[in-house]
Amino acid sequence: KLNHEEAVKIACKAAAQLMDAGLKVFCPIAHSHHIREKGGVELPLTHEFWLGQDKPFVDAASMLIVVMMKGWSESKGVAWEIDEFAQAGKPILYWPWKDDEDIRELTDELI
Repeated sequence: KLNHEEAVKIACKAAAQLMDAGLKVFCPIAHSHHIREKGGVELPLTHEFWLGQDKPFVDAASMLIVVMMKGWSESKGVAWEIDEFAQAGKPILYWPWKDDEDIRELTDELI
């Protein structure tokens, strides 16, 4: 399993690639990590607090892309997101993460 900093780095890289390909992206780990680290306020580390922050974005999203980085299947947050999207009948795409992959083929199917 990746440590938190490694997971944040991969999540940011994946989100940037998807944005560069023209997709509109909300990435919970990238969004929340930097706010907590740089915000100047002591925000909770609890799962419940961050799910509450993410829920409106999850509800508004039209699909979920799961970046299958090392340890992704052990993440409580990813499991929650998959469950939310499945219950809503929204599509879920699983992206086997490779650092040097050209994602144009993947994103051509989504745009």
